[in-house]
Amino acid sequence: MESIGELYAEGRRRISEIAAGLDAAAVDRPVPACSGWTAHDVVAHLAGICTDTLAGQLDGVTTAAWADGHVRDRRDRTMNELLEEWSLAAPGLENAPDRFPEPLGTVWVLDLTAHEHDFRGAVDRPGARDAPAVRLAIEFLLWIGIHPMLVGHGLGALSLRTPCASWVVGASTDVGHGRPEVDRVPTLACPTFELFRALTGRRSRAQIARFDWSSDPEPFLPAFEFGTFTTRTTDLHE
Repeated sequence: MESIGELYAEGRRRISEIAAGLDAAAVDRPVPACSGWTAHDVVAHLAGICTDTLAGQLDGVTTAAWADGHVRDRRDRTMNELLEEWSLAAPGLENAPDRFPEPLGTVWVLDLTAHEHDFRGAVDRPGARDAPAVRLAIEFLLWIGIHPMLVGHGLGALSLRTPCASWVVGASTDVGHGRPEVDRVPTLACPTFELFRALTGRRSRAQIARFDWSSDPEPFLPAFEFGTFTTRTTDLHE
């Protein structure tokens, strides 16, 4: 798999290519996955992350207030100005990803990847749903989110299966990959992209419950709310 910096650069290029061709109406479209934000605001946040990180301005990093500050401070900039800022700031991080001690490097790519699809949803340009960064994000979120939630709630193991890979979480101290002793645990099966969006708070409990479960999904639904991620109150279809 590519390095953290390479994964970020790929996502940035995809977003930038779409954003550069948007008309004024599209730039101001609301983002269904991010209440109160427009397509412009998503790019403002992504540019702001890189600028602030290079400048060492990390007070409140990863918080909603930090992200909202990026948007507020760039409200009057054009999309082209945002893209220029991002193109100047991001390479300094992409070429030196050790500026982010792990797991912050992975969180950096995760944030970009989640917002790439938020942005695509706003401007009706779906794509890149099988990008390597999606798989990276899933494995990271299973490890830091679903696994400890299952253990903490005493729910036991859960097998998650997508067309690209399968995982077993909640059974031991690490994320397993089809271990024989847990072959009979409850199973959730769904498309890779749907699992990614569910893990990043972009699906409702009702949507997650409608995935292909081998048993009653209800006990497992609280595990999809961890850290800053909560399930949506309404369905989001992309």
